[in-house]
Amino acid sequence: QYYVLGYEDIIYVNAALQSNKIVGGFSYYDVDDSLKNIYYTNSDGTLYYNKLGGSTTSIKIKEDVSSFAVDPKGNTVYYIDDDNTLYAQKPTGKPKKIADDVNYCVVSKDSVCLYVCNDDGTKGELYAYSGMGGKKMLCDDCYTVYCYPGTTYYTANYNMSDYCVDVYLSSK
Repeated sequence: QYYVLGYEDIIYVNAALQSNKIVGGFSYYDVDDSLKNIYYTNSDGTLYYNKLGGSTTSIKIKEDVSSFAVDPKGNTVYYIDDDNTLYAQKPTGKPKKIADDVNYCVVSKDSVCLYVCNDDGTKGELYAYSGMGGKKMLCDDCYTVYCYPGTTYYTANYNMSDYCVDVYLSSK
C-alpha cells in the first residue's frame, strides 16, 4: 500500500496494485514517517488530510493556508493561515491557536514545532512548541530554521552565512 505522487495527482495504490485517485491539482503535500497519513493543499490554499487505505474522500481541515508542516507521527498538522497565525490541529479535531505573526514553521523528528515570529519578514524570535509542554523562546535573531534528525540549525541572516548549530537538540 502506498501513494503515488504525479505531477498533479495523488494516487493510492493497494497491495493488489489497484489504484484510486485521491486528488488532482494539489499544490503541496507532506506525509508522516509511516507514510500512512498525507496532508496536502490544493491550488486555492485549502488544506486536506487523507489516511492510507484507498479512500478517495479527504477531510477538509482549513481554507486559506499559506504553509504547513506535519508531525512525524501524522497525528497533528501545524499550519499558518493567510493572516500569519499558526495553529495545531488533529485531522478530525478543532484548531488550537499557537501564535501570531508567524513566518515559518517546521516539525522536528520528536514532534516539536519550531516556528519563527516577526511582523516584518526579517529576523525574528525562534520558538519551540511541544503541545503539553507549551512554548519556549530559543533565540531572538532567527531568519529561518532547518530541522534534521538529531539537530536543528537556524540562520541569522538572509545569505545564510551565519549558522547557529544545535539551537534545539532532538531526541531522535
